[in-house]
Amino acid sequence: MLVAANRGESKYSFAKTWDSGHENVVGPYKAMGGFYSNPDLDLYGGTALKPVKCPEEGLSDIDSLQVTVDAARPLGMKVYAMIFEALYANQPDALYKNTAMALAQDVLGRPAMQGCYNNPHYRNFLLAMTEDHVRNYDIDGIYIEFEGWGMQSPSYFLGLPDKGMPICFCDHCMDAARKRGWDGEKARRGFLELIERRDALNGEQDDGA
Repeated sequence: MLVAANRGESKYSFAKTWDSGHENVVGPYKAMGGFYSNPDLDLYGGTALKPVKCPEEGLSDIDSLQVTVDAARPLGMKVYAMIFEALYANQPDALYKNTAMALAQDVLGRPAMQGCYNNPHYRNFLLAMTEDHVRNYDIDGIYIEFEGWGMQSPSYFLGLPDKGMPICFCDHCMDAARKRGWDGEKARRGFLELIERRDALNGEQDDGA
């Protein structure tokens, strides 16, 4: 089995401020990003997000997925495309166009380095990306790695200041909560109280308590 469109180390480092004016969204991550296949732009009409070809030298001018398919098929090998949903790991030049429109919002009202699944632009982008690879490539399936759940959830890092904050509290998620009879503002207040208690405990530990 071959997994195409995988991510690896890069000489680039991510340190980007979003055009939305939020200066807190930065990170010291090193990775490539963008599309390792050649995106079919006609399939992305339902979203403001637009695919960006990987700008990495040696990858920007080839279709890595098609190269993998062409090499694997004569050997009787299966090919699976990989969609690694980790916006924080993308270098600035590889971020999808208009990414800031689809970011999740943390409990403090700041944009998170993760897309919001209730945001129609982000959801339609993921659907278009999946259709793009299934429709245009002779692959056996798609492996999708979604971050933000379980041990990768920002809430998992609540015990570590500045490592993560609960998401998502954007208008789309708050509206979805209301439709299900959930009180999003109550959840926000609860998390804020939890964070306040955490910071108080950390302060006591710093004082040698």
